[in-house]
Amino acid sequence: MKKISRYKNYILGIIGILFVLTIFVHVQYLMHPQYKELPEVKIKENGDKNNSFAIMIQENDGEDKYKEYEGNTWPGDNYKFKEAKCMDNNGSETKENVLFEDGKIVLATDKTVYCTLYFELSIIGKLRENDPNKVLSNEEIGGMYRYQGVGTDTAVDDTHKLVDNNYICFGTKDKAECLNDKEKYMYRIIGINKNGQMKLIKMTNVKDGDTSQFVWNNIYFKTDCGDDKCEWPTSLLYKRINGISNGSVSASGTLADGGNSDIFIDNPSYDYLKSGDNVNGGSTSSDWYNLISQYNWMYGYIIPYVNGNIDDTTVYGMLNNGNIVYQIETGQLPTLANGNSDVIKYQWTNYVPAKIGLMYLHDYFLAYDNNKYWYGYSSTSSVPTEDYNWLFTGNNNTIAQEEWMISTYGPNNDFGNSAWFVATHGNPTINDKALISTSTVRPVFYLTNNIKITGFGSENNPFLIKF
Repeated sequence: MKKISRYKNYILGIIGILFVLTIFVHVQYLMHPQYKELPEVKIKENGDKNNSFAIMIQENDGEDKYKEYEGNTWPGDNYKFKEAKCMDNNGSETKENVLFEDGKIVLATDKTVYCTLYFELSIIGKLRENDPNKVLSNEEIGGMYRYQGVGTDTAVDDTHKLVDNNYICFGTKDKAECLNDKEKYMYRIIGINKNGQMKLIKMTNVKDGDTSQFVWNNIYFKTDCGDDKCEWPTSLLYKRINGISNGSVSASGTLADGGNSDIFIDNPSYDYLKSGDNVNGGSTSSDWYNLISQYNWMYGYIIPYVNGNIDDTTVYGMLNNGNIVYQIETGQLPTLANGNSDVIKYQWTNYVPAKIGLMYLHDYFLAYDNNKYWYGYSSTSSVPTEDYNWLFTGNNNTIAQEEWMISTYGPNNDFGNSAWFVATHGNPTINDKALISTSTVRPVFYLTNNIKITGFGSENNPFLIKF
């Protein structure tokens, strides 16, 4: 085993313990603000233990080469714990059960051991390794590290860079197959949370046969929408993208798009997403379906106000930056909704556990930067041109498509219930329309964190998923 060098003038922790069955060494951020180094941690050790503990980090993804970690805190989110190798007093390798989780080392042993912890690049580290424009945020923004920037070269400026390195194939491990059918297999990464779960959005809209425009719901009048009949979990679109509609492909006569079939999960066009409920009458779901996490999708109303005061409480509308809108859409800040005769205080509290959702308002806002909101197009508006935002489908001279979002305007006094959508050129970048109107749909979902990725993230050399 490679001899580990002395750890400068401090050690993060000591794992040489005599005759102790279970030892918890909790070495988190032990630094006092005025210190530049960690203080030495001593736990009933005998003798010199300066060489009893070391950390090695992977140099490059895919290579079994490690270097000594010289930081004074645990390796950050770019790395994940791989294994520990321990030696006894005689220099012989000994098998020990060493766990690392939440800044804790857990070691069960009845002898003195000297251990080295190995950390490999995490998915976050892999994404950062392939981020030449530095468009993946360094800090959490809206609950995750997000890709932020523009979608076309002409929009690049001093503060906004081109996002062209977050392409990923889903549904196939074969790059050629993915590139030959991008409409089926190509997705883009909105961001990744600290747990290593990537949030994906389909690069192009879904299709059900020749149909690509779908209603959000089949009713929208306030008189018809009582008892939460126009909320996200009861909407037709929620059921159709999650594979829980009745599956009929015949025209019902009441739906603007002429049917209520499953349009994503359990749709033959996306045969890699079989839920198990409709797999030849069996109960086996596909491997790709199982890679999608069950997520608690919050839902609610938000209307185009900046802020106000109701019952001595400040309430916020969607005419704010993405960070504030994120807090509204996750129930952290109160907002407003239309009541019977006036606006009322309202707060998001409801959620539905499901595999598939849609883009939120805050996803679209924060895809550009932390400051802009995307409503209106007047000279005093905070809105740049639509094709600046990399999430806009009309970038690079492609045909722009209106696109449904999960967030709703709610009861609109003039038009019944409406939902938000990304508009096309010549209109406000975000607008609302009646639930029975049609728009395209790009499903959004979270992956499990037990996968690895290869590739570089460009459209021609996208990330591939290994599992």
